[in-house]
Amino acid sequence: MQEARFQQLLDEQSRRGCQLLILLAATLFPAFALLDYFTQYPDFFVLSAIRLSTSFLYVLLYFACLRGWFPRKPYPSALFVLALAAASITLMCLMLRGYQSRYYAGVNLVILAAGLIFPWNARQMGLAVLMIFSIYATAVLVQAGLPLASPDTFINNISFLAATGIISTASAHFHDSQRRESFARYAEIENARDFLRADLASGQNSLETLLNEIAQRKSDLEEASLSLRQARDQAQVALSHREEFISIASHELKTPLTSMRLQTQLLYKSMQKGQEIAPDKTEKMLETLDKQTARLAHLVDGIFDTSAIRSGKLEIQPARTELVEIVREVVDQIKNRAREEGVELRAKFPQTIHGSWDAMRIQQVVSNLLTNALKYGHHKPVDISLAAGPSHAEIRVRDQGPGIARPDQERIFERFERGHSAQHVTGLGLGLYICREIARAHGGEIFLESSIGEGSTFTVRLPLEVRAHSDARI
Repeated sequence: MQEARFQQLLDEQSRRGCQLLILLAATLFPAFALLDYFTQYPDFFVLSAIRLSTSFLYVLLYFACLRGWFPRKPYPSALFVLALAAASITLMCLMLRGYQSRYYAGVNLVILAAGLIFPWNARQMGLAVLMIFSIYATAVLVQAGLPLASPDTFINNISFLAATGIISTASAHFHDSQRRESFARYAEIENARDFLRADLASGQNSLETLLNEIAQRKSDLEEASLSLRQARDQAQVALSHREEFISIASHELKTPLTSMRLQTQLLYKSMQKGQEIAPDKTEKMLETLDKQTARLAHLVDGIFDTSAIRSGKLEIQPARTELVEIVREVVDQIKNRAREEGVELRAKFPQTIHGSWDAMRIQQVVSNLLTNALKYGHHKPVDISLAAGPSHAEIRVRDQGPGIARPDQERIFERFERGHSAQHVTGLGLGLYICREIARAHGGEIFLESSIGEGSTFTVRLPLEVRAHSDARI
């Protein structure tokens, strides 16, 4: 693993060395051409053509480096960059005086640059030197041919290049050994540091685990405490609702019972005394008994329905029916009461709306909404209308009463809640709650639109088809 990491570091240094050598070559070749121009070297144009062409190739390589296309393999790429420089210098030598040209010294510079820039070992450096040496020697010998006219010059050049290559190779071996020793020491330090980090991390993890357990237990205790407080608050609210319900129910039930008892006592006393009661008076007393009996039945039904809703046993029995017919029946029943209270009840219905609903429960919803409208409408006209869409039907009841403040518009749909003071309004506060639950049991909903001083509009939206099953429950 350490060897692989060491090789990765060497490859990265080789890539950077490649980029540096490309940048130097792309800069130095034009610089030497400019120097020849100022010194008025006789072969300026030939040398400049070679140098500028080589520099152009290095510029292309540099842009390839910026794009990440080059170098892909560090060592072969570096050999290619060195070979390009050595071939360019050798070509300049061939274009001038061959092996007698003084430009062969540039090959020495290439060898020295390889030794200074690339982090190679002796084998890699030796192969690079052999490649550069072969490029120069082969080209010169092929051009000059044998025997050489001035063998001493060629031998001196080759000896100089060989000495430079040997020195570079030895230097590469020395630096490679140094690098490996340094990396080994660094790896030991890294291992020791990793061990210490792991040890510290283990201790820290144990401490964090302990702290997390303490925090978790604290959180559990807080949740338990919160649950207890919520349960206590809910119990207090339930107790308050129960007491309020008992108070309201006793008052509301007592009123019709008192009236019924009074009428019954009057009839009983008249019968004891043998007095005849006028037919119109008898009719009025029986009418009063009937109204109070209906009111008492309505209160009892509301109590039973609320209990069924809370226990999840309020059943609906949807069947194919005609909505206009069942709503008109309720309107006809309430019209007499509206007329007695001096309220104009205005109805606007389409011809027919067919669907699948529990007719009795829908009539209960309409009755509750109209009763509320008469109760809170300040004797102003009450409007009821029906509408149908592709998948829903709507029952809309609008009064012109004082309206309901926005903060109270959600509250009034809960149990025992009313929009006005219980001192001025009768009822158990269950009507709207039952309406909402019946609408939801049909897969629908009830909405309220109201503003202070502008009356209230209740809209019951029901799907045209309710899944028929005998035990549908809220």
